[in-house]
Amino acid sequence: MKKAMTIVIIGILFMGVGTVVVAQSQSTTLSQKETAQLQKITSQSPSNPMRVYSYSANINSVITQGGHNNNKWILSDTSVLYLPTSNKPAEGGNTVLYAHNRKNLFGNLKYLKKGDYVIVENEANDTFVYRVYEKEEIKPSQTEKINTNISDTLTLFTCDGAFDQKRLVIKAKLVQSIQGTTHKSSPTKV
Repeated sequence: MKKAMTIVIIGILFMGVGTVVVAQSQSTTLSQKETAQLQKITSQSPSNPMRVYSYSANINSVITQGGHNNNKWILSDTSVLYLPTSNKPAEGGNTVLYAHNRKNLFGNLKYLKKGDYVIVENEANDTFVYRVYEKEEIKPSQTEKINTNISDTLTLFTCDGAFDQKRLVIKAKLVQSIQGTTHKSSPTKV
């Protein structure tokens, strides 16, 4: 399974590099109208994350907007939540996703380890591939551990420990982004 995932990631990386090489070899001078259109497209704010996958942890979940309300986390029984005060993928900062420690959400988050991959798709069908670099169990009061100064980071967290007395925090670094793609495989088939 690990070998298959490695092959998939290497394939994605080669596709990205190939796209850049082809684009550079076919570049031409843009007209003023084309330049204005390109600037309009690239100046639009990045899209919200909408789906998260991890083959090694068997995670495949829809993402909806979460946040805080009256100093309490907004929670969902059916989806992973995006913290809207964090960055969106492609903004260069820290994207924070959280969910209940349940099988259909982040119940398998504990199986992620350093070097594993997490894939996030946004509303614009862009795909972001992250590689786990840190896994830490913290106290619920240590919310500052969710933050990071490392650019292009994905932070995942859920309750952990006996009676959910701890929090599990996973941090992953962006290794690849592909515009306009949709991830169609199920996490059990790779």
